[in-house]
Amino acid sequence: MFLRKYNIKLLHYGIRGNKEPFVDMPENVIRKALVDVLDRRHHPLLIHCNKGKHRTGCVVGCLRKIQQWSLTSVFDEYRRYAGTKTRVLDQQFIELFAPDVPYDVRYKPDWIEGPSSTPATGGGDGGGGGGGGGTSKSGARDAAAATSATD
Repeated sequence: MFLRKYNIKLLHYGIRGNKEPFVDMPENVIRKALVDVLDRRHHPLLIHCNKGKHRTGCVVGCLRKIQQWSLTSVFDEYRRYAGTKTRVLDQQFIELFAPDVPYDVRYKPDWIEGPSSTPATGGGDGGGGGGGGGTSKSGARDAAAATSATD
């Protein structure tokens, strides 16, 4: 009711928590979420999971790689928000993530420099199906379509 009242689009991804050592972060779902994050038609955005640490941290960490942040800066931000609950598997996922997400350059946000290395072509909606987080290169988390992950 609240979402409809305020014309808010909820983009939900059922990402399970990456609790060591048995659950892997689903890269295909993270990529779908990033396609929507990189589409300004979904802005402003809010990226969130149950506590806003691990799944959120993985999406934002992968976004930072797309923004060409150093891994040191990416992990510093991840640790700042995860606090004492940092997860090695989350950081490994971010480190190994290839930032070649195919987004539609016609709708890329101003805070992404240059076109994607693998831009989406043609019409369409830019693909994907999930929310994400608009952020700036300053490290501050800007408002980012609402996304939610299940526990």
